[in-house]
Amino acid sequence: SSSISPTGTKIAFISDRSEYTDVYVASAIDGRILRRLVKGERSAGFESVHLFRGGIDWSSDEKFLVFVAKSGGKDGIVICEYPSGRIKKRLVFDLDGVYSPSLSSDNQKITFVGVKNGFSDIYIVDIKTADLQKITYDIYEDRDPSFSSSGDTIVFVSDRPQDGEWEPGSFAILLH
Repeated sequence: SSSISPTGTKIAFISDRSEYTDVYVASAIDGRILRRLVKGERSAGFESVHLFRGGIDWSSDEKFLVFVAKSGGKDGIVICEYPSGRIKKRLVFDLDGVYSPSLSSDNQKITFVGVKNGFSDIYIVDIKTADLQKITYDIYEDRDPSFSSSGDTIVFVSDRPQDGEWEPGSFAILLH
């Protein structure tokens, strides 16, 4: 999981280079590590940070990042200030899993994949109010949602049928 900052000068990424899963920020110019923001698996607040399918995203002003971490046995979206590493907020939902958080350009909403009872769907949460809205509700696998620059459309990947019969694992890019 990695994300290039809006200015293109930094890369946030999740790595297990220290034998723990941590969140780092590196220079996109010379590759040096600028900061380790989170030390995973060393406290109850960060029981684990999803390495492969977790996802991470920058705010448009580069003042914070969002990523997924497990705490109290539940996945939640963590809002972490940059460069301090201070945890600004945790958003936890009645879901079995959370993946791929992505911020709107106004930094007010997050879209993500939520898994409940084995089904993945796209959700939007308002950061201030924590109001949760389910965007898709079906048997198809949905992945990697992202807001358009205007914030009025979400693009995501899904194996839902476009024309004809459903072929599991046949993915396409969709708009909602």
